[in-house]
Amino acid sequence: WVVLPPTVFSKGFTITATNSNGDLFIKKFSSEITIERNKYLSAKVEVLYKQAPSYTWYTSATDDVYTIKTAEDLYALSKLTNGDTDALAAVGETEAPTFEGKTINLSSDINLAAYCSEGVESWRPIGEFMGTFEGNGYSIYNLYGDDEELKDTYISGGWKMALFNSLSSATIRNLCLDGKINCRYHKSSIGGIAASASNSTIKNCKVNMGINIAYGGVGHSAGGICASANYTAFIANQAIVSISTYQSEYYLTSFYGGIVGHCQYGKLVACKTQGNIKERNTQAFSYIGGIVGFLLQGDSTTIDACFSSCDVQSRQPGLILGSYGTEKGTPKISSCYYSGEGSGMSSSSLGIGTKYYSGSERPYDYGTQRLSDISSAIESMNNTIIEWNTNNPDYSCNYRYFVSESDTIELISVK
Repeated sequence: WVVLPPTVFSKGFTITATNSNGDLFIKKFSSEITIERNKYLSAKVEVLYKQAPSYTWYTSATDDVYTIKTAEDLYALSKLTNGDTDALAAVGETEAPTFEGKTINLSSDINLAAYCSEGVESWRPIGEFMGTFEGNGYSIYNLYGDDEELKDTYISGGWKMALFNSLSSATIRNLCLDGKINCRYHKSSIGGIAASASNSTIKNCKVNMGINIAYGGVGHSAGGICASANYTAFIANQAIVSISTYQSEYYLTSFYGGIVGHCQYGKLVACKTQGNIKERNTQAFSYIGGIVGFLLQGDSTTIDACFSSCDVQSRQPGLILGSYGTEKGTPKISSCYYSGEGSGMSSSSLGIGTKYYSGSERPYDYGTQRLSDISSAIESMNNTIIEWNTNNPDYSCNYRYFVSESDTIELISVK
């Protein structure tokens, strides 16, 4: 029994308890609950077992192909790649493996609630990863991150939280992810799939992420798929995001995007977002976009056939791209559409919030337009994808847009 005073929980609540065997019991009431005097609620609880990390998937693998199917397997992957002493000893390794040239296959859905949930503990991101993670369409859900619970991982360069800490020459594909992350520290990089990515490809991943940054600061980056990336391709990814931040010192810059927060030399095609991204202090210089927050080295970056219905609130909101900068010119943007609303100090609600270069700022809308005719928008985006495949054979996109039964734009594989 759990005894509570008479009250109203407007957003529901979660009860967690552990028995003498170490089994974790969790019950979540997600909707409004009223506790009345001399009344009781009867509810089944979900029994979750936080078991010791399992390394059999690692030690029994052949041909450099590994299969992960349980939460304890994924927990073990985190420990191994972060160089945990006991984990390395268990598999006979002396250094944290990066899985370079190797493949990890996900073979079932994984619920992380027993390993990382509010009131339990924070997820520790998988360390540097240089291989291929094949999700096979399965889901990892109940990812929970909280920087207060991972103070030991904060370094001068900031705090990172996502499923993966960093990707280097890696490929992540066909993975679904659901999670929530809370952040309070400066210079944090917060993403769904990855906190940072370099020379990597993230393809056909779907995320549903809630990110709350209680106190903004210089250098924050956050994105539904990835926080900060360079030389990385994002292909046919979809994100449902709720990103909220408060930048108390208005002159500091941070970057937030539905797909990626801060991007340099990137390629994005056929990515789709929905939800909301809000800077609560609209005087702050936070660059926020429905797809990308901020682009560096613009002329080497492409954003093609992307669609966002995200609502964006910032100083000068960009419903596709927040801003871009440096002397390297204008990013190549084509056939991108938006249907969300922008709000903030600027009255404009355009595809691109600002160009920031040599102190000049003004709104732009080239390569983007507000959705008006769904059929013509889909035709334009699909033709652009076909052209993309001709120009980018190493990053081919086998996805096309279509109109769903509810008259909304969806992505579907054409395999």
